[in-house]
Amino acid sequence: PRSTLFPYTTLFRSLTSWAQARELAVTAALARRRPADRYPPAGPDEVPVHVSPDLDAEVAAALTLTPAAGSVAVALALGFTRCRATWAMLEAGWLDLPRARLIPEYTASLDAEHAAAVEAAVLPGAPDMTTGQLRRALQRAILAVDPAAVRRRREAAERHARVDTWSDPEGTSNLAGYYLPPAQVLAADRHLTQIAIAWKRQGAAGGMDLLRAWAYLALLNGQDTSRPPARLLPGT
Repeated sequence: PRSTLFPYTTLFRSLTSWAQARELAVTAALARRRPADRYPPAGPDEVPVHVSPDLDAEVAAALTLTPAAGSVAVALALGFTRCRATWAMLEAGWLDLPRARLIPEYTASLDAEHAAAVEAAVLPGAPDMTTGQLRRALQRAILAVDPAAVRRRREAAERHARVDTWSDPEGTSNLAGYYLPPAQVLAADRHLTQIAIAWKRQGAAGGMDLLRAWAYLALLNGQDTSRPPARLLPGT
């Protein structure tokens, strides 16, 4: 019964959070001991500014991660060094990592004073929030202490815009863009819907999700979108 299993589930999740917090602490300690050339190691609880360029690869090798994932692990560990109260709640099992990591990630572009104010504003209620609710709470708190930070964060992210592809176990593939300008993304989304609606009126089979996906591919491959692909027409 749920009433019997629930306490054990909560205990195991708390243990997982504790273990993840300890792993992050070790990673941050390693970063403090691996400064870039000609820079001294950082002191306890300090955020090192100049770390060794080989640190990401070292962490990736130790944790069997890709170099990109190793870089993310280092950045997250150093982020928690600045958000010590959030890290303490993770270690205590009050927050899981998917929620706890949002706080250093959202406050990374803030100065220390503003980051501390945002952390203090959202942390008390964070254990009772979903990740979506916590994201919205963080956005509101950031707007309250530093409205310009939202713009800076978006502009910084847009400088790292990219398109990724990856494969699925089913043998299909995915294509997605990240850190794109919101207005252009919304316009592109509406364009896909308009094409899908036009195809539907011409007799294309399938739901809107399927038609939008094929419109997406047709546009990117420079194909004619005035008519639906033959494979979407009944009887083909």
